[in-house]
Amino acid sequence: MHRPSALLLTLLLAACGSLPVPQETLVEFQTEAGLRYGTSTEGGLLVLSELLDEKEQVPFRYRVGNGFFDDVATVVTRGDHLSVLSPVSSQLNQARFARSPVLPDEPVLLESRSEEGEPEFIPLRLYRGGAFGDLLIDEEEDRTAAELAAAHSGAGVFVERDGFLQLVGIVNGVYVPAHNSLAFISADALSDVLPNAATFLERIALPMRADFEYGVPREFQGERPHASGVQVSNQADSEADSTPPPALDFVPDPERE
Repeated sequence: MHRPSALLLTLLLAACGSLPVPQETLVEFQTEAGLRYGTSTEGGLLVLSELLDEKEQVPFRYRVGNGFFDDVATVVTRGDHLSVLSPVSSQLNQARFARSPVLPDEPVLLESRSEEGEPEFIPLRLYRGGAFGDLLIDEEEDRTAAELAAAHSGAGVFVERDGFLQLVGIVNGVYVPAHNSLAFISADALSDVLPNAATFLERIALPMRADFEYGVPREFQGERPHASGVQVSNQADSEADSTPPPALDFVPDPERE
């Protein structure tokens, strides 16, 4: 039976509103072993460390519209498996990190490119719901996990949440014959190499803050409005803001007189 291509499936899902319009985050590195991918993210350009050797700057190319452009990226953080690079001049699309790892039954999308160079997403799923680790399987009969692992080393693994494609991992190019699956570096391990030890799994949330002078919560830009977590009506806020603080009774200390 003829199966639709991954590109056609991606466009159909996007047109039906069940998948956000894809935004390319893949960049390409030309190596002695052939073409390898990197993924542009909000934390930097993620690249498998094995591609870097001892280099501090690496040339790459990225796609805009129908053309490819060349640039150079500087190594920011070098990890055992993943490294973070910063483009010298280009402004790349940036993949958004998911707040939590992929769920056992959650559909997974692997970013790829068609033979014509068009962006596409290949549907995958966790092997046994993740019970055997960060392994992905493909139910498409026309390709194997070994082919996917070899061709998509460094590519991003995404899930669709809140109307956005969110990054949950990076394919590391490892094929597991015992389970006919390909391995990926999950998002909870990415924070080890991100600058400033940032963790995107639990996004930075400023602590709730109150106006202690008047004893009522106040709103500050970028902060949650209520320190106690209890909702206070606008009427109560206005009344509290217009009422001066109560006077404190002063009791003299006889020992100091």
